[in-house]
Amino acid sequence: MNYFANLKKKEIRIIAEADAIEKEKLNEVASFFGPFIHDINRTYIVKKAFEEMDNAFSSEDLAVLNSTQKDINRLAMNYLFSFRTYIDHWETYIKRLWKSDYTYLKKFKDVTASEYDNCMGYRITYRLRNYVQHCDIPISRAVGSIIKGGKAKRKVYVNRSRLINEFKEWKKEEEDYLQKQDEYFEILPLFYDAKEALLRIQEKLIQHRINEQFIQKCIEALEIIKKHDIKDGNLAIIEYFDKSGKSIEIKNEKDLMNAQMSIYGEIPRALCEEILRQYVKNQKFIKLFKGCGIIQPHIKDGLPIIDITQEITKIFPGSKYVNINGNEWQRVYESMSLLSDIPREYTSIYTDAGFKYEETRKIIDTFKRILDVLP
Repeated sequence: MNYFANLKKKEIRIIAEADAIEKEKLNEVASFFGPFIHDINRTYIVKKAFEEMDNAFSSEDLAVLNSTQKDINRLAMNYLFSFRTYIDHWETYIKRLWKSDYTYLKKFKDVTASEYDNCMGYRITYRLRNYVQHCDIPISRAVGSIIKGGKAKRKVYVNRSRLINEFKEWKKEEEDYLQKQDEYFEILPLFYDAKEALLRIQEKLIQHRINEQFIQKCIEALEIIKKHDIKDGNLAIIEYFDKSGKSIEIKNEKDLMNAQMSIYGEIPRALCEEILRQYVKNQKFIKLFKGCGIIQPHIKDGLPIIDITQEITKIFPGSKYVNINGNEWQRVYESMSLLSDIPREYTSIYTDAGFKYEETRKIIDTFKRILDVLP
């Protein structure tokens, strides 16, 4: 027997029975998000490796301070290998599964090249991984001391001459940078910059996936969740089995205690909501908001000037997300409703937006559905 269930961190709440068609539908919607969630989680390993390394490098705990230089090098090497693995896995994934979308591979090459050109921490970390693989351990010195309050502090250094002399793959800009450093210099700031560069790469590659089809799937998923009145946690299908593996119906608490279960078709509610809130900030909506009078130009030297950043701040005060229940959004909704009912109003209200009527109508319909599913 299949049941709709509300999954929370420490609780599973059975909502209602689910027939085969409902199970199939939920699985279809949920399976769409599976690869996307996998991509979002790609940074987990490298962030975890950095966190463990950073704790050992920067901890004020005396017990951590007593860790040996071998342990410090092990943590640094874990980070370096996870850093390079992250880059290699993304590229392989795109080449293997997105062959028909050449723009995705181009996006990958563009964003990684941008970090390579503009972030020395990214370049040094990228190259240092090759040094570790082919030459030697990275950390040359770890200096610890006791600071105020009996706490510990450690600084971790690499040796400039050893890196330059033992490794011949440094590019000119990288070697010039190293030559300007002290003979022993701290490496953690460069590692930190490299980690931040990976997060920027991750964000841009993830955003490339969020197209109109993805937005419609988020709306569809939240419509299903709203139907079952779920305001916290995720929606999924649970099927219960007896010890022989036969699907069974749960009639009482005893049946539940003796049963085994499988979870299918989990819909990531919070993820879908966040994506929709960010999506409403795109340029298509901003253009329409201008037409609705929500974003007004100010006059400078007799000409209308619109500072998009400043005006968006007015619409989204105090939050990085959209306040979907604010008065401004209600005005947008009402103006868009007017347009959907009276096509001729397009000319007078939305001429400046630059959209044809059908495209405008599509944007409005999407916006209305978003309003309906967001809490």
